[in-house]
Amino acid sequence: MLLTDRPLEASGVLQQEVSGMVVLLHPASGRYFSLERVSQRIWELCDGHRTVADLVVAVHAEYDAPAAEIEADVLATVCIQYMSGLGTFSTIAPVMRGMGAGISHSRLI
Repeated sequence: MLLTDRPLEASGVLQQEVSGMVVLLHPASGRYFSLERVSQRIWELCDGHRTVADLVVAVHAEYDAPAAEIEADVLATVCIQYMSGLGTFSTIAPVMRGMGAGISHSRLI
């Protein structure tokens, strides 16, 4: 995953708020995931338009924590979302390294 990748919610993921906490259901696997406050905010920001770097900046603006810690949390959260099938990456990809190639979405950290 690169800081220029654009994460978004995978299709079919169900979301419900329960006692102030967001719970996600991945219908294909039947697995439930609960999100704590920061992970919930990261989830909300994953719209397919913002890059991972944009997510880091947005979360850093909202929470008082070192930038390196926030970057690690955002990367871990997005990676877990992707690996669990909850998230994917937008096909709206910027030109990469000036070569006109789109970002490959098949790689992981």
